[in-house]
Amino acid sequence: MRKLIAIGLILAALAATYVISFLVRADAPLPLTVSFTGFTNGTSGQRFAVFTLTNQSSFTIRRCSLYELRGRSGQFSACLAKQEAHIPPGQSEVLLISPPTNYMSWKVHFLCARDGWRCRFDDWLGTGSGRPYRHLVPERLQGVPSQYVRSDWVEQ
Repeated sequence: MRKLIAIGLILAALAATYVISFLVRADAPLPLTVSFTGFTNGTSGQRFAVFTLTNQSSFTIRRCSLYELRGRSGQFSACLAKQEAHIPPGQSEVLLISPPTNYMSWKVHFLCARDGWRCRFDDWLGTGSGRPYRHLVPERLQGVPSQYVRSDWVEQ
C-alpha cells in the first residue's frame, strides 16, 4: 500500500511540474508578417495607409482592436481599430490605417495573440470585476499572452 501511495505522489508531482512549466513558458514569436502595400484614398478623400497581415502559422491568430503608431523620434499614439479579427492559418487581412500627420517616418504595431483556450477562458472570465469568481483565478492565468507585431518604417 505504501508503494502505491509513493508512486501516486511521484506521478502527481510530475504532472504538477509539467502543468506549471506549460503555464509559465515563454511564448515563441507569432509567425505573422505585416506588409505595407502603399497609400490609398477613401470615399471621402481621406488618405489611408494599406497594411496586410499574413498568418504563416498552422493556428488561428487573434488581432486585437488595439494598435500603435510609433515615430522614429519617440512619438507614440495608441489607436483602436473597428473590431478585433481572427486570421485563419495561411490567410491575410488587409487594414486601412489613418497615417499620422505629425510623424516624418513611422511604423505600426498590431497587438496579436494565438487564438485558443487562453483567449476563450479570458473571454469567459470577462474584463474588470463584473464576474464574481474572477478573483478566484490567479492573476498569471488571467489575460492572454499577446505580442506586438510591427511593420517596417513607412516614409511620408
